[in-house]
Amino acid sequence: MPHREIDTQSLSIYAVEVLARLNETIDAIESAYREYHFNMVAQHLYNFVWSDYCDWFVEAAKTDIFSEDEAKKKSALAVMDVVLSATLRLLHPFMPHLTEEIWSLLGLGKDSIQFAAPPEKLALDAVADVAERRRLVSAIYETVQAGRNLRSDIEIAVKQKDTIHFTHE
Repeated sequence: MPHREIDTQSLSIYAVEVLARLNETIDAIESAYREYHFNMVAQHLYNFVWSDYCDWFVEAAKTDIFSEDEAKKKSALAVMDVVLSATLRLLHPFMPHLTEEIWSLLGLGKDSIQFAAPPEKLALDAVADVAERRRLVSAIYETVQAGRNLRSDIEIAVKQKDTIHFTHE
């Protein structure tokens, strides 16, 4: 799988959010390493992978990946590729054998992951309205979480399809 380039002009609001969160995670991890807080490095990685990436971005990106719009599909897959590559490099000190195997199987680099440069933050300067896009995504995620909590509170099965109507007054 060749490394894909990200076209910053075709990023979805969800892609902008996950890339911004990746940048924040890289900063937090670098800071934790400087302070020798390895438990915090692991916690930041865990939070990013399971919450920001898997729980939110992958779910949101499915509509782009399975759409007929090739540009949207290409953009979502490129973001997934970049995030997965960065995540594997960040996880490598904690899981060297597993990350090496995944790196190799996915063809994310020509050499061993141990020789790959640490991930760098992605410049989102070229993306229009980053702050506004992030606010919108935050509102969407909060709404979805409220719906999830409501389903849990009234014990609606996860697989049961329901429609929730929102009104604004």
